[in-house]
Amino acid sequence: MYNTNINGENNKEHFQIILEKIRHERKNRFVVVMLTVFGDESYDEKKQRVYAVSGLSGTQQEWDDIEKKWIQRTGGVPFHASECEAGRGAYKDNSQEENKKLLIDMTKIIANSKVMGFVSVLDLESKERFFPDTLRNFAYYFCFSDVVRYFADMGGLYFPQEKKVEFIFDRNMETEAAAYPLYEYMSLSAEYKKEYESLDSLTFAKSDSKIGIQAADLVAREAMKHYENIILGLYKYPVRKEMNMLSATNRFRFSYYAEKFFKAYFNDFDDLQNKSGIHYDNYVQWLKDYKLHDNNSNRHRYLIYCHKTERTSV
Repeated sequence: MYNTNINGENNKEHFQIILEKIRHERKNRFVVVMLTVFGDESYDEKKQRVYAVSGLSGTQQEWDDIEKKWIQRTGGVPFHASECEAGRGAYKDNSQEENKKLLIDMTKIIANSKVMGFVSVLDLESKERFFPDTLRNFAYYFCFSDVVRYFADMGGLYFPQEKKVEFIFDRNMETEAAAYPLYEYMSLSAEYKKEYESLDSLTFAKSDSKIGIQAADLVAREAMKHYENIILGLYKYPVRKEMNMLSATNRFRFSYYAEKFFKAYFNDFDDLQNKSGIHYDNYVQWLKDYKLHDNNSNRHRYLIYCHKTERTSV
């Protein structure tokens, strides 16, 4: 059986304590009208081939239902898909069969729920071939904005107007600071679109404390594995059972950005700059004017600056 012992505590008692905490919080919770999107980043261990950011959305009631089943299956041990499959960390003393069954069971919890998912997958080698000079963590911000855009659109099109989209992403001190101005720019630049009125807040949390992030990590990893195995054909494996389960629900969508996308983007880059009115030379001058350094945070703040300047000049 899967080892769920936590610091020597009695597993059954520990599980009951967590469940009682959930029940208490639900009694004191107002009817939730917030659509919560949990996001997590996933990438291959060498960080050379594929990068993915996923989001899973659901109401608080739907997440409560997942949380109870999640804790019951794991015994409260924070779940990490990559470690589980590799037999590392909390899973090192389990057999390969036990870990595989756990991964399947956790995927079933997600597939049998009502949450919806979206994963943005970026081919790092293709990106480097056409855009080798991007700043560090470009892949994260590219996929991050893709996930935010998708669920903002979904929130506006498919959910009642009183619902707002709250984004909770996995805490990463290296990327968190620059994510806020990027999120602000997206909400500002699309303010004339009704669907973006559903954007509400952006927060970050540790994956160990948020089961939604643990679930998003699992889905991101499956999308990454599918890209490597099936689309790139790096390994001669059939479609993974976990991916088949997720796809069969018709509630999960996957966007893959590969060589064709980056080649077209590279060829159209000058036209895109002209259409957007945002030119790199102007950005460099802006940095000089305000005595700033080139980094992701300032690049995103410059987008906000351009938007506000354009709006005030109309």
